[in-house]
Amino acid sequence: MTPDMWQNYLRKCLEEMLLPSSKDAADNFFKFHKFLKIWNSKFNLTAITDWEDSVNRHYLDSASVSLGYPFANRIDRGDIQVLDVGSGAGFPGIPLKILFPEIQLTLLDSVRKKTEFMKRASSHLKLEGTYVKRGRAEILARDDRHREVYDLVVARAVSELNALVELTIPFCKIGGYVIAMKGRKAHSEVSTAIEAIEQLGGELDDIIDCNESHGFLKGHLVVISKIASTPERFPRRPGVPTKRPLSSN
Repeated sequence: MTPDMWQNYLRKCLEEMLLPSSKDAADNFFKFHKFLKIWNSKFNLTAITDWEDSVNRHYLDSASVSLGYPFANRIDRGDIQVLDVGSGAGFPGIPLKILFPEIQLTLLDSVRKKTEFMKRASSHLKLEGTYVKRGRAEILARDDRHREVYDLVVARAVSELNALVELTIPFCKIGGYVIAMKGRKAHSEVSTAIEAIEQLGGELDDIIDCNESHGFLKGHLVVISKIASTPERFPRRPGVPTKRPLSSN
């Protein structure tokens, strides 16, 4: 298909998901994609660069977060604080911001070239209310300006769930949600992470097979609700959550 046909496909899929599907939104995705390709040729941000592959594996995949968090049903989207942990090339955060420009978005990554790209991309797309932080989640989660303040914390392909929850749940406010984007092993990862989720103040809310409702989606969403404050001892020092996940102690 031509780029125009892929943009129409993207709009059709977004419409099926009951998400914003205007031509302006599709144009912004394409504008972001062109900017990503330019940077990727210099810094190798992602292995997926073809427009057609990116529509399915980056943009629609990122949009699937809306199946676990009802952005479209919130009339106060300007008050929604979203944190994307380990955002890399901006997924899923930047696509969510394109779809819902009112949300307040913070993108976190520890790699300078990635945070610099996200800053430039946010400016290029004029995504107001987007903030980029470079650093480790284990350290930032101990900063009162970020600890337990976010309505939604998202992460895509960062680490195994039993380690990932220690890098995400401390950022989430009580009453908020953590959504981990996972593949076919989502259920087995959840089984090894339940103890860690509970220790960190979370509760498993749902495991969503995105393909069941939309055939063009492939992933799973692990949805965790924050029901209690995270104990002060978490997260542990940098590197420990991935080396010694809580559920293996």
